[in-house]
Amino acid sequence: MLKVNYEITTHCNARCPTCDRTQNPPKLSHMSLETFKPMGTIQKFCGERGDPLMHPEIEKFFDQCSTIEVHTNGGLRETDWYAEMMQKYNIQFHFGIDGIGRDKYRIGVDNKKAIQNMVHCSKYGFTVWEFTLFKWNYKLIPEVMWKAFENRNLKVNFRQNSHFTEDLPYGIIKNLIYENRIEKDYPWKYYHKSPKIKFDVP
Repeated sequence: MLKVNYEITTHCNARCPTCDRTQNPPKLSHMSLETFKPMGTIQKFCGERGDPLMHPEIEKFFDQCSTIEVHTNGGLRETDWYAEMMQKYNIQFHFGIDGIGRDKYRIGVDNKKAIQNMVHCSKYGFTVWEFTLFKWNYKLIPEVMWKAFENRNLKVNFRQNSHFTEDLPYGIIKNLIYENRIEKDYPWKYYHKSPKIKFDVP
């Protein structure tokens, strides 16, 4: 399976402190639809240099793809748009949301709206919550895990932030995950080889 990444815009609604685009702001532009050539078995629209949902013609890109993966901070578009995309395309959304109530990293993103969009999206199919760990948010792990359990199509990926040099208490974090796991939810019925909660750190 070949996954090909595409950066279709350098526009973003967030101002993440250690993001490359915050440190070295790019020239704002959108990829032209005419230059887009879908390749691979999965076409991944990632947000390294901009949030793909900022592209005004993103659906025209989707029209040319077979299997789609989209990474977004979730603060863009309305909930009905995500439902429409899930029903129309073979698509999987990954939401980069690092807080509940407030996200101290994704500055400028409406956290409440982002979570609302993510939860609504998960009602229509498999959805991934990319939760990057910081000192200020790791105590939210129990609440995050419970929200994932409440929404059956939602999987949480707890990730290390490679840009920060924070010395996180990974022993405590592992215990929080273990103590709050819901045994009947393992193995997760949709992905027998992958638990509903993934701990993606060294």
